[in-house]
Amino acid sequence: METFTGNHVNIHAFWPTKNIEPLITNEIQQVIIPQIIKLVPKVGCRVLAVNTMPDHIHLLFWLNPDYSIYTVVETVKKCTAAYINENKMCKKKFIWSEKIYSYSVPNDNVPEVSAIIRLQKGHHANMTFEDEVARHLQNVERLMRLTNVKSFTVE
Repeated sequence: METFTGNHVNIHAFWPTKNIEPLITNEIQQVIIPQIIKLVPKVGCRVLAVNTMPDHIHLLFWLNPDYSIYTVVETVKKCTAAYINENKMCKKKFIWSEKIYSYSVPNDNVPEVSAIIRLQKGHHANMTFEDEVARHLQNVERLMRLTNVKSFTVE
């Protein structure tokens, strides 16, 4: 696991399929993860960890300051959905949700977050995607109280 120094931020982004449907099969996972690893550097960033569950994806990446989180994630969503649909890998049209959840990860926490992403199946044994989002939002609210921040947005 490498960490990077300099002018960047580490971002943990995750997003579900539309309606949180379990559309990501093992076959789809085996195709889109290598695609994402090749695609993200094309938008000036670096993949630190990526994994999927049947109904969502996690991506930890080094964000180049010339790009927005939205640009990187939308590029990944657009390209992976197009590939899945063009190759008829899904019984119905594959669509990612419009929602994106993301937060920055300090360099010291990259190994821990990477491990969580790699071990998604065990992580989700007792937790749904909705539970995971609720937990992350509770953590954000707790940090807001600690730092006296008044608002935040979810893209």
